[in-house]
Amino acid sequence: MIAEIAAGITSIKNALAVAQTLRDQAKLGPVAPDIVTERLLLIHDHMLDLRQALLDAAEREQKLIEKIATYDQSKEIQADLDWEPDGGYYFRKSERAAGKMIPYCPICWHAASNTIPMANHKYPGVFKCGLHEPLYTTKVFEEWQNKQDAARRRNIGRFAPGGSYT
Repeated sequence: MIAEIAAGITSIKNALAVAQTLRDQAKLGPVAPDIVTERLLLIHDHMLDLRQALLDAAEREQKLIEKIATYDQSKEIQADLDWEPDGGYYFRKSERAAGKMIPYCPICWHAASNTIPMANHKYPGVFKCGLHEPLYTTKVFEEWQNKQDAARRRNIGRFAPGGSYT
């Protein structure tokens, strides 16, 4: 933005120098109309350069304002995020305090500061990001899996030779 402002100041100085030259020539006597026209066009060109420099500076300022807003928003989110070791994902403290439990993908957060909610998988206590392959499992899943394994073993025992199936 400093370069754009410097270019604008240079354009003003150049326009003023052309105007001063024209004034000095007019003090010496009549100035030919084609010289006046040429000088006025030169001043006009410098004013257009000034206008462009100001537009460029305003555009750059807007981009910087947007970057700052994005940074501030990211910092707010980061302050609200907390790590859940059981499953290895993030959650928002504010959502948990409101009774919501939304797991967020740690890969998305570390790669691009994106809070991408993970979906429940077909098994309880398992979450999956729609953008990445890993599954995030919790103790709830481990308990469910242990119950499933125990039920399978009981059922296999019934059908085994000498089992209780009759």
